[in-house]
Amino acid sequence: MDDKLYLFQSEIICLNYYDCNEPICAYTFGNIYYGPIECGDHNGTVDMQASKAGFINYIYVNQALAKEYEASPNTGCSNALKIFDYTAISQETIREIGPVCNPNFMVIERFGIAAYWRKKGLGVQILKGIIRQMKGKCGYIVILDPKPVLPGDDMENSYEDKGVDLTDLERNPVTAQQKLNAFFRRCGFRTLKKYGNVFVCNVDQITEMGKKNAAFKVK
Repeated sequence: MDDKLYLFQSEIICLNYYDCNEPICAYTFGNIYYGPIECGDHNGTVDMQASKAGFINYIYVNQALAKEYEASPNTGCSNALKIFDYTAISQETIREIGPVCNPNFMVIERFGIAAYWRKKGLGVQILKGIIRQMKGKCGYIVILDPKPVLPGDDMENSYEDKGVDLTDLERNPVTAQQKLNAFFRRCGFRTLKKYGNVFVCNVDQITEMGKKNAAFKVK
């Protein structure tokens, strides 16, 4: 048994294409754990002593399926998301954020780290681990207009229900926003020129950079 990071997730996928407004999108809800986990036999028994380190909610957009049905992904009304649609993405955008081998993309809706694990580098480790796991599954990871959740916000209860206490976070909204933006940049995200509030990660570029850094350390 080793202390490691684990993502336990569940998905909601609509299988009725013609009866569902969002058949091309999978909604994923995951809890993140850090600690020792020992998997048992093929019956699926798991001995988990790890503590909950946070959670993440994201949408996975299957553009290969969208092409199959000659449809556009229905991910809401955001104009920024529409530019990632395989029918709408321009060469100008591709030059800015880099080409990818997989047209599918992922949209992170919520991400929170438990108070005990903050300021220990675990948040960056978690998000970079998720980026690595998306290699081959999607080309871009997108965060739309990320806003810090401050103590007293309407969303506070939903975060606390997931084990994320907000009481020790930065209360100044300007400073909190700056810290949040800096965090996403450390994880490999960058903003789009056209949309200053949209963060994008090129999965292929970040994973390749990670391989080069690992090789450099070995030498």
